[in-house]
Amino acid sequence: MVSRVIRWSNVLLILFTLFVYLVPYVEPKTFWPIALLGPTYPWLILLHLGFIAYWAVARKAYFLMSLTCLILGWNNLTAIFSFKLPQSGENADLRAMSYNVYMLQRIMNNDENLAAKRQGAFKSFMASVEPLDVLCAQECPERFTRWLARELKFPYLYTVRGTAILSRHPLLAQGGLNFDNSTNSVAWADIQVKGNRIRVYSVHLQSNSITADATRLRANGDLQERETWVGIKGILRKYRNATQKRADQAAQLAHHIAQSPYPVVLCGDFNDTPVSYAYKLIGEDNGLVDTFRKKGSGAGFTYGGVLPALRIDYILTDPRFVVLNHDRFKKPFSDHFPVLCELAFPE
Repeated sequence: MVSRVIRWSNVLLILFTLFVYLVPYVEPKTFWPIALLGPTYPWLILLHLGFIAYWAVARKAYFLMSLTCLILGWNNLTAIFSFKLPQSGENADLRAMSYNVYMLQRIMNNDENLAAKRQGAFKSFMASVEPLDVLCAQECPERFTRWLARELKFPYLYTVRGTAILSRHPLLAQGGLNFDNSTNSVAWADIQVKGNRIRVYSVHLQSNSITADATRLRANGDLQERETWVGIKGILRKYRNATQKRADQAAQLAHHIAQSPYPVVLCGDFNDTPVSYAYKLIGEDNGLVDTFRKKGSGAGFTYGGVLPALRIDYILTDPRFVVLNHDRFKKPFSDHFPVLCELAFPE
């Protein structure tokens, strides 16, 4: 009886997982609730591994069910977990970082002594990852962009509504996308590195704006109280609006990338997981390479806030680049972790 219940639970998990595999192919305006399933995928992987272990110990071939299901979703799996060996970065032609700095809230403080200590730690970390050619920052208004440029000694900068590009190389051209009814945006700039002109994008897609609500519900929520259900309904409404806006923004960005006359390096906070419509539209449909898939190691989670196991910050590149390395740094200076890649131009 127990074995039968476990077997059917395994089957239901497989059916649910196959449904999750459809998420990147469904436009949120057509059926937005499916977008809620994307963030569940890392947890589904763990459940499948549990079933595989159980059936293997029981010496029953049912372990092949979950194993096959994971293999069918290999493209999604490798966007969450990667175990690639990096190459030496000594020959890197371009080193780029994407960092949602959260308006520097965690290093700017009313207490001058505490602020100085945190800023010193932040600058020490940034010095440890030098030399950087490009820093793409999100949630970084112009006054903070200028602070970063001054403290980190970036001579060139460009910012669009809180989305910034800081560069060691002159900006040959620049522009941006200001999304309708949104504070989010995209900045782009052309730079020349070792005789190669490339286009760099710094991207911040529509925020979900549910972290505070989720924190409050987790601390005080009670499913027997009406206020809790009102709060849940509010979170779902915000998520619906955000995911539909992201789909429109991703379409605008994908079109702009497709028109680029130069190889693209795109850095940014998508506010969406790899199992999402926006990620597929911007990256895979444009033929861009996810540097984490190529040279990442371990779990690629980049969000350090209240919602766990989320990979929402990316560096995507033109396939003509050789990806040498991809790093994620679990640092406390923001609610996001910075990601860095090292690229080489083809011979």
